[in-house]
Amino acid sequence: MKTIVILGGYGRAGRALVPLLIQETDAKLVLLGRDPVQAIQAAKDWNARFPGERVSGVSADASDEASIKAALQDAALVVVVSNTAEHTFLVASIALSFGLDYIDIQYSSRKLEILRSLKPELERAKVCFVTEAGLHPGLPSALVRHAAQEFEVLEKARVALVCNPEGGLPRTGGADELMDSFREYEPLVWEGGVWRKLGFFGCCRPIELGEGFGRRSCAALGSSEMTDLPRLVPTLKETGLWVAGFNAFTDWVLAPLAMLLGRRMGGLFCWSTRAFQKRPYGNLLQLDAEGQDGGKKKTLRVTLSHADAYAFTAAALAACILQLLDRGARQPGLHFMGHLVQPARLLRDMERMGVKVVKQAS
Repeated sequence: MKTIVILGGYGRAGRALVPLLIQETDAKLVLLGRDPVQAIQAAKDWNARFPGERVSGVSADASDEASIKAALQDAALVVVVSNTAEHTFLVASIALSFGLDYIDIQYSSRKLEILRSLKPELERAKVCFVTEAGLHPGLPSALVRHAAQEFEVLEKARVALVCNPEGGLPRTGGADELMDSFREYEPLVWEGGVWRKLGFFGCCRPIELGEGFGRRSCAALGSSEMTDLPRLVPTLKETGLWVAGFNAFTDWVLAPLAMLLGRRMGGLFCWSTRAFQKRPYGNLLQLDAEGQDGGKKKTLRVTLSHADAYAFTAAALAACILQLLDRGARQPGLHFMGHLVQPARLLRDMERMGVKVVKQAS
């Protein structure tokens, strides 16, 4: 029986992931966190809900080498769902030294730089490191690759994202990562054979969205996982990720300030997503693709939706983990989740885990 260590296992993302791994795998789960009381209590709660006594809780600090080594020594896979990107080198180096596979959901350019520096060693050690897993980043590039398998020639693939959870964005470590991402914001789209940076007033376009969201203004968002898609799918003429806004005050007043001030805007930003929130609530990822199939023009729309963003991310993460455990997608080296997984299987598994998946082709 394999052991999966979850760094941040009793946080919001961890609480969404653990029941899926209990139900979908036979692995032992070790929940890591700084607070021993919370880690142990969370494990007790899961063992009371599910048979098998497969969950344990351990105190460990991502900045403390000794505690991380002790926690990882018997593991097969380390899953990072905590807001600890600044400790990536320590955690990743220990995982590498123990010959463990690794997966994270963090969105951080510094973290990615560190992992890329380890890539030659990962390949020599034949371990599989997966980064940027989850709803976003993670699923956008996976959806484009899925579309490529549905067309003989995929020409256009636009991905749009809406995150409007009921009650607004919670003030968590994930909100801090969002504030950090604003400081690195680039409105990039692939058009005319190049990644083109859009101007401030030209970075938004109206997109018709499903699941009741209707026509929304969406901003282009460049991301590392999308950058290599034209190489992976050479027939692509247009692609990009577009993100719907929250409300006028958040989008046009606070978001520009977040680009300047970063995490200092986190509390006010999250408050504004609650104070000015409008229906419908929920989270949606939508692919609109065009191309050729059988000598004829074809269009494809795939929508993925879930009321809870953490559950949405957990389903994507768990579905990827299944492919690592049974080696369906496991390859040595460093990979973005969306570039590594078998997309069709990922969508099937996510649907089983509670994500609504709708496909429309014409």
